[in-house]
Amino acid sequence: LYGANGMRSHIRKQIGLAEHFESLVKSDDRFEMLTETSMGLVCFRLKGENEVTKALLDKLMERKKIYVVPCTYKGRMLIRFCICSRFTEVSDVDFSWNEIQTQSTSALESITVSKLSNDICEKMDTSEKFTNNKMSIMTKLKEKTK
Repeated sequence: LYGANGMRSHIRKQIGLAEHFESLVKSDDRFEMLTETSMGLVCFRLKGENEVTKALLDKLMERKKIYVVPCTYKGRMLIRFCICSRFTEVSDVDFSWNEIQTQSTSALESITVSKLSNDICEKMDTSEKFTNNKMSIMTKLKEKTK
């Protein structure tokens, strides 16, 4: 790692690993990249609302298998994946990507279940309001016919 040649070799390796990670992100249509990869830094997000990317980030942080950093770019939440250790290998990048994919599936399923649950509750509330309104109207009609 020492000397100009060692430094150039290190930088090229880091860039190559970042490009490998970038290709993995681009191969999964659930993700998008809003910025270009720079050196060893790849910024990506799950497509959709910020809450989806936040759910993924929360799951990754909860499991503590990999460490990524959140950031915001033009009002959209991104996850920053940074390769900087001289010990990082392709297998480490693949391990990280596997963890991201697994937790993405889990996050998307959680959000889907949550939205379905909210939709059902909302429909129940609407149904209850309709039933209560119907009962109120029927009561008023009975009172008027007496």
